[in-house]
Amino acid sequence: MITITEPINPITYDLSRHGKPEDILFFDIETTGLSPDYCTIYLIGCVFYSDGQWYLKQFFAESPAAEGEILFHFFTMLSKYSVLIHFNGDTFDIPFINKRAARLNIPHAANEFESLDIYRKIKPYKKLLGIPDCRQKTIEKLLGIHREDIFNGGQLIEVYKDYLATRDERGKQFLLLHNADDLRGMPALLPALYYARLFEGDYTIKNISVEDYSKNNIPDEESATGTISNLEYGKNAGQLTFTIEFEDIDLPTLLSIADNDDYTITAKDNIMNVTINVINGELKHFFSDYKNYFYLPDEDIAIHKSVAEFVDKEHKKRATAKNCYTKKSGCFIPAFGMINQPLFYHEYPLKHGYVLFDENMLSDMDFLFDYCDSMIKSIK
Repeated sequence: MITITEPINPITYDLSRHGKPEDILFFDIETTGLSPDYCTIYLIGCVFYSDGQWYLKQFFAESPAAEGEILFHFFTMLSKYSVLIHFNGDTFDIPFINKRAARLNIPHAANEFESLDIYRKIKPYKKLLGIPDCRQKTIEKLLGIHREDIFNGGQLIEVYKDYLATRDERGKQFLLLHNADDLRGMPALLPALYYARLFEGDYTIKNISVEDYSKNNIPDEESATGTISNLEYGKNAGQLTFTIEFEDIDLPTLLSIADNDDYTITAKDNIMNVTINVINGELKHFFSDYKNYFYLPDEDIAIHKSVAEFVDKEHKKRATAKNCYTKKSGCFIPAFGMINQPLFYHEYPLKHGYVLFDENMLSDMDFLFDYCDSMIKSIK
């Protein structure tokens, strides 16, 4: 077994959410294949903090027989830490290393630590981030992280076999470099967790500022040319733009999300810029307890049974979920699932809700905070 230890650059990402630096261990393994039943581990790399400095440490098996030795030294090291950070380790590295240790009768404490899998945190948001896959090198490219290594883990299996046969020092350096770049890159990937925190609602909004509300040529309700209710449904009534400042989000690259009908979002660092399309027309507010309502076909609305008792039978019928609504004309903005405002819809089923909009909302900070929070948490 060969052990290599070297200092690396400081980690600038705030690790306080995950633990103290001295409690955290990054790790990555290199194997001769995908199955722990038939394949071995030939290299384990770790990043750890000691005496004010971050270090990279590698345990390299110069022969298959040395696998047990590197596992023993890794588990001895792991026993000092309570937080394990890795990339796809929950699915691959941790089960693999535990099974190999069990097969070789190496004492190990399985799963007695907090596990942070960067891959699993980012994978649900691959489409939003505009990346083709969630491999480590792909995310590194997204974040502008440079690596010297040109191989992938699969290619290095043959390199390791050649090394065992030839003891070629150049091959060993390729093996060590790949693992070292994975380990150096892993802390550099941590800012990508800000995307997950944003989409998971793990943030604090510090401030919201309304930048503009540009109104299109919409006639006033009392104008001689017509009323809002007479306008063609869905006509763009204008755009609302505002800026959200986060207290604890620092996106490393520009994020751009668009829904052509409702909004566009751009975000970087701790700032998110949002443009909301305001529409005008007539929408429907549906009553959930439709069994207590009657539908009036002539008026195309539903009224409560306490009022419907005064309406002739030929002009009313029992309401259903589809026709139990009242109608409202005006300007609307997408609701994003808000539950503290009356919701309006195009039709039943109720898939895409809106809230009635008026300009007084722009000075209501409670509404703006609730609205922006609902919008961000609705992003999928």
